[in-house]
Amino acid sequence: MHEASAIKALSDDWKRAGIHEGDTVLIQSDITRTMLRLIKRGFKATPQNILDSFLNTVTQNGTLIFPLFNFSFPVTKHFDIRNTPSQMGALTEAARRYPGAVRTGHPIYSFMVIGKQAKLFEGVDNVS
Repeated sequence: MHEASAIKALSDDWKRAGIHEGDTVLIQSDITRTMLRLIKRGFKATPQNILDSFLNTVTQNGTLIFPLFNFSFPVTKHFDIRNTPSQMGALTEAARRYPGAVRTGHPIYSFMVIGKQAKLFEGVDNVS
């Protein structure tokens, strides 16, 4: 089925779960069940569809926050705020790649922020 229909269906689900326009939401999730639910309903299922459904729900007035943890840092000592991938799943990777998203600077426990309040997180290193 059409991608927009999947986004709308999920947005309706999030609203029924209590997420509304203008909310700030920390999303830490295994998306497997959501993907399977979409497929069973005949929709195209991608992490980007799920991200878009959350963005559609909170609108431009809301903010989404995702953990982009990098547990390899203690071994590799490598962290690139723009390019180090998240080890927290496909949804967080979709968020990391979202245009205009802001990543905090902690090399292990960074977060990606999308939306109205994202600029507040620019330059936050959350190390101390």
